[in-house]
Amino acid sequence: MLNVLDPAEADRQVESEISAYGDGAPLPSIDWVLFDNLTPNQVILIDDKPHQFIKKLEGAGPHLFLSHHTGDTVRLATTRLIELFEKGRYYSPQWKVPPVDEKKTIDETRALIGKVYNTINAGPRARAAVIWRYVGAFINKMLTAPPGEPFFRNHDNAQEIIETVDKAIDAENSTLPQGKQIKKPKKVTRTILRWVANELKHGMQERTFVHANAIKARKAKLPKQVFSIIGMTIRELVELSAEFGPTKIKMRTNHKIVERNAEIRLHNKEIKKRIDEGELTKEALLPELPEVGLSTVQVQYRRYDAWIRLAKENGAQAADLEFGGAGRFERPKRILDICEFDHHQFDFMGVLGETPFGRAWSKAGIDRFWICLGIDVYSGYPVGFHPSFDPGGLHPALASIDHAIKVKTYVDKRFPNIRGSLLSYGKPRKIRYDNGKEFVSEQMALSLARVRIGFEMAVPHQPDTKPFVERFFGTLEQDFVSWLKGSTGSNPQKRGARKPLLEACITIDDFIMLFHLWLIEVYARRKQKDLDWDTPEQRWLRGASSPSHRPQPLTKEEAARWDLIPSLEFTLTAGKNGIKWNNLVYQSPQLQAMRTRSGSMGKRKHENTPVTVRIPLANVGRCIVADPTSRFHGNEHLPPEFDVESTDKEAHGLSKFQWEVLCKFRNAKKHAPTEHPSHQVGFNHLLEEALKAMGMVPTDEKPPAKAVLSKGLYPRIAGVLARGAEEHALAVTEELIEKTGIFKSASEQRNAAPAPPRADAGRITEAVAESPPQRHKKLRFEVDAPLPRAQ
Repeated sequence: MLNVLDPAEADRQVESEISAYGDGAPLPSIDWVLFDNLTPNQVILIDDKPHQFIKKLEGAGPHLFLSHHTGDTVRLATTRLIELFEKGRYYSPQWKVPPVDEKKTIDETRALIGKVYNTINAGPRARAAVIWRYVGAFINKMLTAPPGEPFFRNHDNAQEIIETVDKAIDAENSTLPQGKQIKKPKKVTRTILRWVANELKHGMQERTFVHANAIKARKAKLPKQVFSIIGMTIRELVELSAEFGPTKIKMRTNHKIVERNAEIRLHNKEIKKRIDEGELTKEALLPELPEVGLSTVQVQYRRYDAWIRLAKENGAQAADLEFGGAGRFERPKRILDICEFDHHQFDFMGVLGETPFGRAWSKAGIDRFWICLGIDVYSGYPVGFHPSFDPGGLHPALASIDHAIKVKTYVDKRFPNIRGSLLSYGKPRKIRYDNGKEFVSEQMALSLARVRIGFEMAVPHQPDTKPFVERFFGTLEQDFVSWLKGSTGSNPQKRGARKPLLEACITIDDFIMLFHLWLIEVYARRKQKDLDWDTPEQRWLRGASSPSHRPQPLTKEEAARWDLIPSLEFTLTAGKNGIKWNNLVYQSPQLQAMRTRSGSMGKRKHENTPVTVRIPLANVGRCIVADPTSRFHGNEHLPPEFDVESTDKEAHGLSKFQWEVLCKFRNAKKHAPTEHPSHQVGFNHLLEEALKAMGMVPTDEKPPAKAVLSKGLYPRIAGVLARGAEEHALAVTEELIEKTGIFKSASEQRNAAPAPPRADAGRITEAVAESPPQRHKKLRFEVDAPLPRAQ
């Protein structure tokens, strides 16, 4: 039964939100936001009973509803509606999925290929020309067929075209040298018919068969700093004289590169001296820059051609205003229309510190960690983020999007001293990111498609096409991180005499708290010139209360699907032995029952069943299987998805990275893939070595003064920051320690309850006896490159 809030009690709740914020105005919180797309007189369902929305009181006031069931007025705060929604008790019949115009995107890509066809590499154009031979021959037969005898699009005619064109290509290849011969594409009759259908639809001849990947930018082989030097040289020469070309630019650029390399050599000489003294590692050495050729300069010169011509006429400033990406970029008109996401490594070294587990952790500085953060372009308000030790990985990218959609109710519970909340939530219409491998991957596109979010990519090597999140990271480092103990600075010159590894004293949890504090109380409430002297918080609240576009949470069906966004989607097969993936087997009676319903089992039919599987990145010990038989008549009571656990219990609770590292260790030790004791002994060894390298010791031991820097490898193995900002940094680490019992004393292990005997106890005992002892020496397996140990 829904509790009806007394009006006087609601007023007292509003008064409790009043604080010393600004000039005495109510403290902004999640209760300021109008939940869902509620409009006056709209009817929603709470506990399956209709409630008519009247209005929302100003500020942190509650929503007013008229209950059609009781006739009373119900006052519900935004946080209360969010709780009802998360429990499945709130439902809006007017929810609509934002449309994604897939056809428009495909048509735009086709039009772009038609425009830039002559600039595409020779390989894709040659393949398209060979395909056009088959399609052209087929269409020519269709057009020249005599009246009454049409050349139909069927498999027999397609086979005839294949034989005719292949014979002609073979005859032509017999007269060409080995390196110039025409490569025939793989095809069957169905392929020819599909090609013909595409040509009749688009009518672009060879351009129809150029793959969209052909117009994607390729990663430059030269360092980015070289292209920056070329751009600076062009700017300098424009101001000196209008008579210059690529040759002069090349000469001047190489002269600057020689000077820069001399500075790098002097810098590396000082760094080597500090490495010998044990202050730094070899990663601090800077590589020298290669000199550029004329063709590289000519390509960059053509890119700057329009800017150069305008700069010669009206000056460099006028050209910057016309062609500068940040200056010409227009903000959208509504919140969540476009959100920019990117990775960033904090210029900060922290310590692990004390945790609620009560164990004496290391007080030594450990590796720098990363954050994947998204920012709303309209308001400049951060929408979601995920700190981790994963440098540019898929998991933090998906977890930050998941964090952006969720309501951040954890802030008030975990950080009660912060005066405010993270107000952002809801699905963005479009996400803009760079061409990092995690963003352009197929799994990212599948994850966004599951929640109906569009995406676009920024121009490679041009940060000004993704300016807002890049500008935010610069503000974050200068305004917040640079003041903290353990800050490394953006480069050795700005570091000065600081020694961040030795000066580190702020725990990771305290840093996360301070980051939330700066984000909510400083950055979000600071007026910005680019926002017309509004604050990001004011813009977000104004946009969230606008009737045109309010934040849209996950629908009821999407919210019911466990771990929807940060997971991998595969098309696998399920047999009588279950589903096999990445040295894991997923098996359950429910899976076999689904196979029986699908018709893939029986006395005469034993083939594997195709299944669509989602595997969470944070826990590969279970997978989510889509059940197509739930759509059959009479099976409406079945869930559309169900969980299947792995038969290997050691994989339960491990992330994808931890499982892959364990598999590499197992392969290096020559263990059999199905030998379960090797899993247990192997992961215990990995976890123990990672904990020791970071300085984690039992309570009765003293932590070391220095930890091992490993570029985040050891913290990732130990699960530090595995759950982002919503839980303390060592939550997963504590669970792993409890699971493996690494820090248990000898008496505790003797007093522990004995495990029940297993049928394969003899084989397990032999495997454990052959495995290395519990106390190991330095970690020796090729998971990553050898990691230097701090002196």
